[in-house]
Amino acid sequence: MIVPLCVPQLDGRDLEHVRMVLESGHLVQGQWVARLEGRLSELTSGRPVVATSSGTTALHLAFLRYGIGPGDDVLVSALTFPAPANIAELLGARVIPVDVDPDTCGMSLPALRAAITPRTRAIVVVHQYGIPVQVSELMDHVDPFLADGRRIVWIEDAACALGAHTDTGPCGTLLDVGCFSFHPRKIITTGEGGAIVATTEKEAAWYRRIRNHGQDTFAQEFADRFPVPGHNFRMSDVHAAIGVGQLDKITNFIAERAHLAATYRDLLSDIRGLYMPAGMFLAGTVVQSFVVVLPESTNRANVIKRLAQSGVEATTAGYAIPRLNYFVGKYGFSSDVCPQAGRFHDLGLTIPLFPGMSLAAQHHVAMQLRSAVSAERVD
Repeated sequence: MIVPLCVPQLDGRDLEHVRMVLESGHLVQGQWVARLEGRLSELTSGRPVVATSSGTTALHLAFLRYGIGPGDDVLVSALTFPAPANIAELLGARVIPVDVDPDTCGMSLPALRAAITPRTRAIVVVHQYGIPVQVSELMDHVDPFLADGRRIVWIEDAACALGAHTDTGPCGTLLDVGCFSFHPRKIITTGEGGAIVATTEKEAAWYRRIRNHGQDTFAQEFADRFPVPGHNFRMSDVHAAIGVGQLDKITNFIAERAHLAATYRDLLSDIRGLYMPAGMFLAGTVVQSFVVVLPESTNRANVIKRLAQSGVEATTAGYAIPRLNYFVGKYGFSSDVCPQAGRFHDLGLTIPLFPGMSLAAQHHVAMQLRSAVSAERVD
């Protein structure tokens, strides 16, 4: 049996939407992008939403909006895809990784409090694997203002968490600004794409202008058409058309992912030393990825090879920022910095989970994982 890591759930309706765009002759940003933004707004408490070319460009817009740059410290969850850390670097800010809670895979409050500096300008909270972080608990313990009177900016990296929620609201709406990704491994896909959730229409208008080269399309004078410099961070109508169809199915996607996760919990609970983050099974989680941490002294690379030989595609469970060579080289991070994130970096494993996955496929994955761990662990 062959079990891929992820299978994007595209059906005839998605294809029909794309066909409509292609036949219209208007392929770039247009009415389908506007439709997608409207649908996303419905999922984010009516907030204005601006579609972008990726989750990374959405984050980039957020950093630009708040003027983050040289002299600023940006606190980033240590366990994350490096996009937010990369953007901070590109804008000249200093990256400070914050260790995570192993159950939620999000920022640990004690680690956050220890990481705050006088130059802290922004805090990027990541809902890793679709597990929502209780951000109110973090914010309650951080002074909101810098010594010079500027306010600390809270940025929500909800790339994996469309549809997730806490007691206080949907992910993407919990902080100053929220960002989503629609990569094929996310909750819904547009192929490539992302979105940024604004708090006001004025803020959304700024994001729309900067994503479109800084253009003011209503300028009366031709020479005033580009009043500020910007980027091309636009999403095309081709991509947006896929997303509109995906949103019709998101409720079922989330429910099925939760069911698959619960099944895995039952199937894998007897593997000695295998850790499954508790947050994956909590209400409000969307289970973007199913992640386990292998027992200590297990050769993860060999486990992945053994799984591949048995037809199961698996991969690592993400990155610890202070373990990546660029950041080690620049900041001199030692191997014991952010130990919880380091544990996921070294021993974390992502196994197949996607809507439409059969029970037989899950049993096959569980059986092969049990065998691979038994063969590769050193007791």
